[in-house]
Amino acid sequence: MVQLLQVVFTNPCPKSSVSTENSTLVLLSMRMEMLAIFSMAIPVGSALGYAAGGAAGAAFGWRHALWMVGAPGLLLAALCTL
Repeated sequence: MVQLLQVVFTNPCPKSSVSTENSTLVLLSMRMEMLAIFSMAIPVGSALGYAAGGAAGAAFGWRHALWMVGAPGLLLAALCTL
């Protein structure tokens, strides 16, 4: 059971499968640009999350900021399971 949870939660979407998928959908001339944009999503999203969470925490308090950030995350998680 522990190994199953470790596999599910540590790497739900490995980059190798996404890169393979992108290689069939994107032209060869645009492939590097698309992979660069894809790879920048995590650091940019993290930076925006810290900035928005800090601003919301300062304005509304940490409890409301947690709900403001958590609710869209739960919605996106639900959409990813479809």
